[in-house]
Amino acid sequence: MTTSIIVPVPKKGDIKDPDNYRGISLIPTIIKLLAKIVATKLAPMNIKYKMIAKEKADFRKFEECVAQVTTLYEIARRRKIDNKETWLCNIEYSKAYGRVPHMDLLLPFADDAVLLAESSADLQDSLNTITVWSDTWEMAVNASKCGVMTISGELTTDMTLQGQKFNPTDQYTYLGYIMNSKKAVYAAYSFLRRSDVLTALKIKFINSVLMPIGCYGGETFGMSESRCKPIQSEIDKAIRMVANVGKSAAMERISDELGITSVFMHTSTACERAYYKCPTSITWIADLIKAPMKAQMATWVTGSTQWIK
Repeated sequence: MTTSIIVPVPKKGDIKDPDNYRGISLIPTIIKLLAKIVATKLAPMNIKYKMIAKEKADFRKFEECVAQVTTLYEIARRRKIDNKETWLCNIEYSKAYGRVPHMDLLLPFADDAVLLAESSADLQDSLNTITVWSDTWEMAVNASKCGVMTISGELTTDMTLQGQKFNPTDQYTYLGYIMNSKKAVYAAYSFLRRSDVLTALKIKFINSVLMPIGCYGGETFGMSESRCKPIQSEIDKAIRMVANVGKSAAMERISDELGITSVFMHTSTACERAYYKCPTSITWIADLIKAPMKAQMATWVTGSTQWIK
C-alpha cells in the first residue's frame, strides 16, 4: 500500500532527454478510492475557510482552465486601455510533483504559474521572492519552459530566477491555450482525400476532431467573426476536401448540408456559456465580471455583455 510502480511516459521533444518524460505512478485501486474520499471531504472545508487562494483554480470543482486564461486576458486588456504596462512571467517548475518534500504534500502548491507586475523592477523583485520560496521548498525552475512577456512595455534587462535567465517571448502556451488548427488540417490531409472512407465518417472527423482543436479557447475569443475567420478558413479547406469542390464554392451552404456548424457559432456559444457560468466561480474571474470596466474600448466582460444583449 505504501509503494507504487512509476512508468515514464514521453511528453514531447527529444525522447533521449529524461526531462521530457512524465512519471506516472501505478498505485493500488484502494488507495485511489481513499484519496478520492479524503479529497471530497476536504473540498467543502477549503471553500468555507478559504484555505486556497483565489488565484489557484486547478483541482477545484467546477473550475476550468479557460476561466483562468480569460482572467489573464481581461486584466491585461484593462491595463492596456488605461495605457499601463503589464509584465507577465510564465513560471514552470521541473518535476514539481516529484521534487516537493513528502512532508509538505498537503500544503497547496502548483507546478506552474503566471506572475504579473507593473514594471520590470517589480517583476524582478517578485522573482527574487519566488527564488527564496523555491529554494526553501526544494523546488527547481525549468528555465527552458519559462518566458517573459511585456504588454505596452519593452524588455531592456535580463530577468533571472534561481540564477537562471529568462528569454523574452511574444507567444507562450498557457494551460494548453495556443493550438494550431492549420497543422491539424494538414495532418489529416491524406485521410480526408481517401476515396475508400465514407463521407459521413469524414464529416464526423471534422466535427469531433478538427473543430474542437480550432475552437479550443473559444470562450475567450468567441463572438468576434474577425478572430474566428483564420480558423474558419482552415476548417473550410477540410470541408472542400470532403465535398470535392473548389475555392469558389458557397461554403456556408455546403457546411449546412453537411451538418457542420461554423467556428463563429461554436465559439460564441462557448463564450456565452462561460459568461453565465463564471460569476459562480470562486476565482478572480467572478470579481472581474461583477465589476466591469467603464471605457469606450471593449474588454472580454463588456464585449460579451453587449453581444449577448
